[in-house]
Order: sequence, then C-alpha cells, then structure tokens
Amino acid sequence: MNEVLNGIIGVVVIVGLVYWFARRKWKPANDEVRKPVSPAQAPAKEQPGTPVKPAQPAVQPIVPDRKPEPAPPAAKPKSPHQLRREKALTMEVKLAGTSFKGRQGYLRKIDEEIEPFSYCSYGINQTEYKGEPAFEVFADMMGETSDKVLGMVPAAKVKKVLEIYERIFEVGVYVYGGPEYDGDEKSYGASATFYYE
Repeated sequence: MNEVLNGIIGVVVIVGLVYWFARRKWKPANDEVRKPVSPAQAPAKEQPGTPVKPAQPAVQPIVPDRKPEPAPPAAKPKSPHQLRREKALTMEVKLAGTSFKGRQGYLRKIDEEIEPFSYCSYGINQTEYKGEPAFEVFADMMGETSDKVLGMVPAAKVKKVLEIYERIFEVGVYVYGGPEYDGDEKSYGASATFYYE
C-alpha cells in the first residue's frame, strides 16, 4: 500500500515539475525588458469617434488536459477490539511443559496450520499444581473437540500473572522450533502473550 502511494506521489511531483518548467520556458516573464518600438510599428493614436478594437489575447502554449489523480483509499476504521488491543498492556512468557502429554503434536499442528488448529483461539485457566496456584495456556478448539493444553506459565511468573489474571482479555500464542531446526521431533516451544488492561 505504501509503495503504491509513494509511486503516485512521485508521478504527481514529476508532472508538476515538467508543467512548471514548460510554463517558465515558453511564457515570457512579466518583468522582461521590452525592445523599443519603431514609429512604423507604433500603434496609431485613437481618433475621436473611431471604434476601439479589442486587444488580441496572447497566444498560450497548448497544454494537454490532465485527469486528476485518484485519491488514495481512505484508511479502514479500526474496530473497538483493535483499539482496545492497541491500548492494552502486555506480558510475554515462555511456556513450560510443552513436551508433556502430546503437546508437541498440538504445537506442530498450530505451526503447520493443520485443522482444527488453523483457526483456534487461545485462553488461560487458573489451576493448581502441588497445592500452589498455577496457570495453563490452552487452544480453544471452538467446540470441535475439547480444549488442548499447550503449556504452563513458569512458576517464577505465576505471581505476576495472578495480579493481572482478571484483567486479561486476550491471549496470543507463538510457536517456534520444530524438526527442521535440529531434527528432533520434540523440539517445538511456545510463548504466550497476555493482553490486559
């Protein structure tokens, strides 16, 4: 979009410069010194009762008609959700336990956009681990199957997540790694971004 807009602006600038240069070259300047006129070329004095001839217009260079450049498309208004997300605070954590109970398979399907993981959303649940508060990040499968836990918030980050848990309105997940990086089937990892107010 920016490249098209820059191209249009460049064309308009070039056309303007060519037009300006052409007008300067072919149209005499107003303060140009006039050559003296010989008496033979001098206009005759007006006689009383003689009709006055209208002045002849100066010959103007022919300039081809130019169509105005179309206005660039107006920016799409942002949705309330987009505005809320732009103003949100964020917290990013690297998920723990991504190699536990088939989670590598879930992460691979998200990474390769295999259905139903290609259109799932993400969430966070508060749970317990050994009697202490814990948080799991899951893929919401939109009712097709049960939600799939992708990983846990590391113990060192649980206290901070506890403070913001009620204010989280969106969770994003980023999957990284995979067999193409080190040849190991269990090499996927994930991080979660919590958007909160």
